[in-house]
Amino acid sequence: MRRILALVAVLPVYLIMYGQSALECWKSMPDNLLPYLDANHRTALVEQYDITQNADNKAELNTSVTNRLRGSSHLDTLTTNYLRLTLNDHATWEMKLLATDSDDFVIATSTTILGESAESKVSLFTSGWKHLSDTIFTSSTQLERPDTMSVSDFNNLTEKISLVLWQASFSPDNDHLTLSPSLLFVPSDEKERYKVLFMQKILKFDGKTFNQI
Repeated sequence: MRRILALVAVLPVYLIMYGQSALECWKSMPDNLLPYLDANHRTALVEQYDITQNADNKAELNTSVTNRLRGSSHLDTLTTNYLRLTLNDHATWEMKLLATDSDDFVIATSTTILGESAESKVSLFTSGWKHLSDTIFTSSTQLERPDTMSVSDFNNLTEKISLVLWQASFSPDNDHLTLSPSLLFVPSDEKERYKVLFMQKILKFDGKTFNQI
C-alpha cells in the first residue's frame, strides 16, 4: 500500500516530466530560438515522423521539410523526453528534458556545427523557454590522461594545444551528456600522437548543472 501511495504522489511530476512534454515543448518553442523552423515546420516534422514510425516501408518516405533557409531538415528521434533533429548537412540540434531539484524540469538543447571539427553549444531554459545559460566547451583542461600515458607525456602534449572543440550529445535514455573532443591547430605530422587524447567525457545533470561522473 505504501508503495502505491508513493507512486501516486510522484505520478503527477512524472507525467509533467515525461508524458508528452518533449513534444509539447517542441511545439511551444519560440521561433527565434531555431530560425530554421517556424511552428508550422515543427508541426509538419512531427506529423511526418509519426507517419514514418507506422509505415511498412520507411525507405520510400520523404520525412524532410524545406526549412526557412531553403535547406532540408529532418526529425531523427522523438521520445517522451528527448528529440534529435538534423537541421541540414552541417548542423544538428538536440533537446532533452532534465529534472531539477525543485520537482520541475529544465529544457536543455545542444546545437552542433559539423565541420572539419564538430563544435556544440549547450543551452538551458526553464520549462517555459526562459533562457538560463549557454555553454561552449573549449578548454583543453577537460582532456583526460589515458591510463597508459605518463603524467609527463600527457603534460607535454596538452601544453602545446591552443584550443579544443567539444561535440556535446545528450543520451535519449538518461540524464548524461557526452563530450567528444577534437583538437585544432595540431600539425598534420603530429596528429597521430594526439589521437590517444580523443577520449569521451560523460557528464551527469545534478539538478542544477552538468558534472563529470
